[in-house]
Amino acid sequence: MNLNREQYDFSLISAQQGLELDPNYSLFYYYQGLSQLMQKNYNQAERFFKQAIEKEGNELYYIKLGQTYQMLNLYEKALALYSQAQEFYRQDRYKNKLSEDNNFSVYSYKVDCLRNLGKFEEAEDNCKIGLIEKPNNYNLLYKKGQIYYDQKQYNNAIEQFLFSLTQKESAETYLFLSIILQIIRFFFYREFIE
Repeated sequence: MNLNREQYDFSLISAQQGLELDPNYSLFYYYQGLSQLMQKNYNQAERFFKQAIEKEGNELYYIKLGQTYQMLNLYEKALALYSQAQEFYRQDRYKNKLSEDNNFSVYSYKVDCLRNLGKFEEAEDNCKIGLIEKPNNYNLLYKKGQIYYDQKQYNNAIEQFLFSLTQKESAETYLFLSIILQIIRFFFYREFIE
């Protein structure tokens, strides 16, 4: 749903009124940051998430600021924020299901950053740590397959993707398997005719 100009102006006025009532209300800044993140206004999103963190440190605020930095290809900054979010998780470990879900999302986000930085060994270590806590986590199993794929360890990647499919079927996983098998077939065929 797109906001027309009138609705957008009203939303800005409403936000301003809410801020005037309680300038320390961290959720205000968080939702403003989310709105900006969804609109790909990353600099604005960064500003709002930082303000939310100033008002109240919260694992979710750190995660969203990390995602903002990840979208800006600032992977080291994103990794630092994801680590801070995981510290919250460790302190509040058994408080709620949301914290647990956020923690496993953070493992996944960290793996993506590490892969983009070419730190495959660290990325694999992150997967392994997360998989110790939750051995059947599809996202981490899938990410581990991607790491092997990135390093051209195709046999390991195939094995990992096939195992991840036992946890959850995914079109993306089948696509990676197809690509790997075509690569292997290409190299086999090329060696055969030479």
